[in-house]
Amino acid sequence: MTNRGFGNLVALSDKELEQGLWRLLAETARTEAGIVAHLAEVEERRLHLRAGYPSMFQYCLGHLKLSESEAFHRIVTARLAAAYPTILERLEAREIHLSAICLLRRHLTRENHRELLAQACGKSKRQVEELLARRFPEAVSSEARRARFKQLNADCHRIELYVTKRQKEKLELARDLVSHANPSGDWGVVLERAVDALTEKVQERRFGGTETETETETETETERNAGEDASERTMAGPERHGETDDETHPTKRDATRSANGDGSLGPHGDQSHGRRHIPNSVRRAVGARDRLSCAFTSESGRRCGARAFLQFDHIRAWARGGDETRENLRILCAAHNRLLAEQEFGVAAVKRGIEHRRAALHTQKAEGETPRAGRNTAQDSAAPGPNGATLSCLPGQDVAATHERDAQPALALGKVPKTAA
Repeated sequence: MTNRGFGNLVALSDKELEQGLWRLLAETARTEAGIVAHLAEVEERRLHLRAGYPSMFQYCLGHLKLSESEAFHRIVTARLAAAYPTILERLEAREIHLSAICLLRRHLTRENHRELLAQACGKSKRQVEELLARRFPEAVSSEARRARFKQLNADCHRIELYVTKRQKEKLELARDLVSHANPSGDWGVVLERAVDALTEKVQERRFGGTETETETETETETERNAGEDASERTMAGPERHGETDDETHPTKRDATRSANGDGSLGPHGDQSHGRRHIPNSVRRAVGARDRLSCAFTSESGRRCGARAFLQFDHIRAWARGGDETRENLRILCAAHNRLLAEQEFGVAAVKRGIEHRRAALHTQKAEGETPRAGRNTAQDSAAPGPNGATLSCLPGQDVAATHERDAQPALALGKVPKTAA
């Protein structure tokens, strides 16, 4: 074995070799704890947003050049350590590893975190999984519902997905409805057509659709081989979940807050001018110009480009007289929309707006009102912001939930509120 750069390891005794190994592991543990602490501070200062990244996960991949696994484990640990500082102490002492901490993330509370961390210390990943299976059987079962993608070759991926009985029946019905064009029952064809139909409907609703009404779907190879007529290629899209039209929703529009004379957010929607609907032609133009992705650009010239949780943002704030024109509108992700709102109106003002919106949602629930279909009530509530767009207060402002659809580990990123250790 070549030991270049590490001294003559062959000349070491067995004892010296092991002592050196233990010393390196101790240094690595201290370094790892330091990296986690630094990441927590980077997120606290929102340096990742200023650098043009929509989330800490993308910042770690693109800016720090970490792997998906490294980014996931370190971000989750950093967020948990912000709430429970004892994690950093145990990590630095090599009492617990990142994999174990991430497994515990959904189960740690202010009351049990010390006990649970102590039980996980010194255990392998499999042993921690067994520990959680005994203490939280239902939670472990729901954890398995997260979809997993595995690349098999350059053009093929395998999806592992858990669905409910009702969802399974819907999938089977969709497969049967297109059986004339997909006689083999290829699930890839079924999913592609369903996603195409959903994407077309949501894009038309949120961004004004396309300029012509004569565009047709792109045929899959299986459909072409089956000789399906274009007139038969119409099918109802799946139910729309998690998508809301922030600009035209009457509840949001009526509750939208504007800036007072001091630049703060008024709690009752005291707009300086009437809110107008953005014409579909403007939506189409802005969507085409910004390529249906976040147009935020950092000082270094990096464009965010995120495609999840998109919102129309007024360059000249709507609360300050900005209008709904192509020149004054742009597409931003929720994270960068909130960042710019905080820069213009102040962190405290935006926070008050979010808290007011949350209170309004709680009041609706208490009065028995049903939230509008499409809102993901599992996420934290959204709040209309000073720019006339909705500011989504998502866990960790990521995604992580999300949001982050281009890498599976990011789906589980959730920010933990800071609490005393």
